Amino acid sequence: DMTSSGDGGLAVPDTADDLYAPSYAAGARLHSNSWGSNHDGRGYYTNSDSDGWLYENQDYVALYAAGNNGGQQNYLISQEAQGKNCFAVGAGESPSSIAAFSSVGPAFDNRIKPDLVLPGSGTISAEASGGAGGGDMWPFSCATGSKSGTSMATPAASGNAAVIRDYLANLWA
Repeated sequence: DMTSSGDGGLAVPDTADDLYAPSYAAGARLHSNSWGSNHDGRGYYTNSDSDGWLYENQDYVALYAAGNNGGQQNYLISQEAQGKNCFAVGAGESPSSIAAFSSVGPAFDNRIKPDLVLPGSGTISAEASGGAGGGDMWPFSCATGSKSGTSMATPAASGNAAVIRDYLANLWA
C-alpha cells in the first residue's frame, strides 16, 4: 500500500507483497522501477524481503534506477537498487562513460553497482504536465521533452531484458 510518507513523497511500498506478487500472479516476469528511496550514506541493507522473494521466484527480473546522486562516494546507489537479486541501472553519458549525475557504488557490502549502464542523458520522454484546465489535468498534453537520469535508463534496460527473456524462453520452448 503506497501512502504518503508525510514529507511530500510516497511511502516505500513492500516490494515483495505489493509490487512483485500481484504482477507475478498476473503473468508478468519483469518489473521496471524508475524510482528508489534515498539512502542515509551508511549503507544500511533494507532489501532482504525483496531479495528473498526474487530468490524464490528466479523466473522474475526486477530492475531499479540506481539514483542521481553522482560522484565517486560509497553507498550512493538507492536502497532498492542495492539489492542482491535485482539489477541496478546507471545512466551513461556516452558509450564509454557514466553520466556525472548517475549514482555509483559500491553497494553497502562492496558489491559492484550499478550492474548495467544504459543511455540516460538527454532522453526524449513524455512530459508529465496537464492541459489548459488549471488545476485539472484534462486535457492531457502529448508533449515530449529532454530528460536525464537513471529513471530514463531503466526502461531501456527493461526493454532489453524483455527481448532477451523472450528469446531464451522461445529457445527452450
